[in-house]
Amino acid sequence: MSYDELIKKVKRISTLGNIGGLLGWDQETMMPPNGLKVRSEEMALISELSHEWFTDDKIGELIEAAKEEQLDEDQQANVREIEWEYRRSKALPTEFVVEYSKVTTEAMEVWRKAREDNDYASFAPFLQKIVDLNKKYAAYIDDSKDAYEVLLESYDNGLTLQQISTFFDELKTAIVPLIEQTNDQTDISLKEKKVPVEKQRNAARALAEYVGYNFKKGRIDESTHPFTGYESRITTRYEDDWVMTLMSTIHELGHGMYEQGLSEEARGTPLGEAASLSVHEGMSRFWENNIGRSKAFWTGYFPKVNEAFELNSDLDTFYGVLNKVEPGFIRVDADELTYTMHIILRFEIEKELLDGSLSIEDLPRVWNERMQKYLGITPENDTKGCLQDTHWAMGSFGYFPSYALGNIVAAQLLEGAKKDIPGLMEQVAKGNFDKLHDWLQKNVYDYGQKYHTGELVERATGKKLSTEDYIAYMREKFQ
Repeated sequence: MSYDELIKKVKRISTLGNIGGLLGWDQETMMPPNGLKVRSEEMALISELSHEWFTDDKIGELIEAAKEEQLDEDQQANVREIEWEYRRSKALPTEFVVEYSKVTTEAMEVWRKAREDNDYASFAPFLQKIVDLNKKYAAYIDDSKDAYEVLLESYDNGLTLQQISTFFDELKTAIVPLIEQTNDQTDISLKEKKVPVEKQRNAARALAEYVGYNFKKGRIDESTHPFTGYESRITTRYEDDWVMTLMSTIHELGHGMYEQGLSEEARGTPLGEAASLSVHEGMSRFWENNIGRSKAFWTGYFPKVNEAFELNSDLDTFYGVLNKVEPGFIRVDADELTYTMHIILRFEIEKELLDGSLSIEDLPRVWNERMQKYLGITPENDTKGCLQDTHWAMGSFGYFPSYALGNIVAAQLLEGAKKDIPGLMEQVAKGNFDKLHDWLQKNVYDYGQKYHTGELVERATGKKLSTEDYIAYMREKFQ
């Protein structure tokens, strides 16, 4: 069958991509600083070969032949997603792919130093190159569409720019007043307790084991910016703020457990990959917030942290600290209420950079103005402002909206799980996540990319994707 030959070739290309993923993981966790030049060349070669193999005319011929064969639903879904990706990849010249890889690999190191030195000027030329490359990318794919629409599709195929803009307008209308009305006077001195890095490292592993992360498939390492990479491996960072260490760890565990739940049999094909970035972020936000910031979760787990960190505290005090609303500059450290506004700010800036209404030179100023407008604070430097995230250096324009979309997905999935699992939060309080894992496996993990975000969530919950459950969740918790 042409289908079988197509899948064999696609899996081979996926394996090459996994090698690139391993190189990227190494760059973020273990690579010596002087390894950048060689790593840039290695990554460029991987990108070049992957692109050449996938855009070979033979792949297109096999896709067309497979579409004429008798295929079941899963096979049809595989062909549909492979064809969609093939058409986009075929539109990109190989030399463009190589250039993109080289620029972003170098930009990552420039950004890392710029962030450390609070030196936006040194990163700005690379950011300009990346914006220009993203515009070229979008034009190659479909020059009849808004460039940002094309980029968003790379992460969330099936959700339109108009849908996302509408969702975010609804969120702004609901959340900004909640932030303005909040006057949280919770004493957070508990966070000032100095917890040695080794104790935090042990706690991160213990937390992973508690929620069900499989260390036979993954591991935890340390990086500047926490991420989940090659083979469900996660990273975290150990900070003076040990609460943030715990929460960034459980966020990445959500990503890692999703990766571990994907079909091994379908590995290397669309059915063995995450449905979308918004679903992926939905899984991380689900575990970080809907489960990990709930009182039920800490009813079961706080005694372990209290003992390990010698806090001499109690659950109610810790729960107040964990959920304190206080607008801050750093997205990854943001409380649950203000977090979404960090994403909407980035969404608006990305749109404006790509349509030309915002210049690279003006970005820091506009960033600070929006922070003041949405969160009532202004960063004192660019390290705490527009330099804080790695995504633009990676070239990932269109990625940020997935975080806020993930909040929407997570809240709706939580309601679906509660409906299907009586006493869910009581089980969470006992540290029993078996039924929840089974529900996520059945309703999310098993499908891979068989369904796009909206259809996947609707099948799991019986309702169309909307902001309703997320807004209700936020109002109930914070109003």
